[in-house]
Amino acid sequence: MTSAERRSSSNLILLCGDHHDAIDSQLSFHTTDWLRKTKKSHEDAMDRAAEYAMGTVGYKELQMVCDGLVMGVDVADGEIDEIEEAIEIYEKVEINDLGPLTRSFIELGMAQDREVRKFLSMMDQIVLGFSNRLTSRFRAVYYSGVAEGVSGDDLFSNIVGTTYAQCGPRLTPEVQAASLAVVVHLFSICEIFEHEPSTSQ
Repeated sequence: MTSAERRSSSNLILLCGDHHDAIDSQLSFHTTDWLRKTKKSHEDAMDRAAEYAMGTVGYKELQMVCDGLVMGVDVADGEIDEIEEAIEIYEKVEINDLGPLTRSFIELGMAQDREVRKFLSMMDQIVLGFSNRLTSRFRAVYYSGVAEGVSGDDLFSNIVGTTYAQCGPRLTPEVQAASLAVVVHLFSICEIFEHEPSTSQ
């Protein structure tokens, strides 16, 4: 297995310390096959739950997601770049050869784009530069992944996973759906995924 394959989202399982130790101490039970099946079952369940919850995304969930992302921004006033117009979302999908699963996530997240825009517009009236801070954090996560050699579906998955991790201790289906809606909104407006991925690794 290459280094890139080991780091790919299809090979990763994120666990807390206790569960990591439990798996490592019972290797005869927690086989590679068992881990792959368990991961797939959990991901499928979470995807279905987020799909059903997408219609319930509201202010509370959007605030949790956006506040979690904005907390990662540590910049002085005036250091945050303005948002520049991005290329069309479907052009980004084509350029990066994003697969069917990523495409379905993007389509699902777009269902709440209007709510995300309304929320960010309101937050910009309350907190000066809120949207710009949010996009700066989003771009930082993107460029961090690019620097690590991650691209395409794995990069999109990495961004979504980072967003989930910033949403507090419990990832409910509603918060997962709000996270996806915010990521897709930022994917559509930010200058990311706009160039063909590098083939050198």
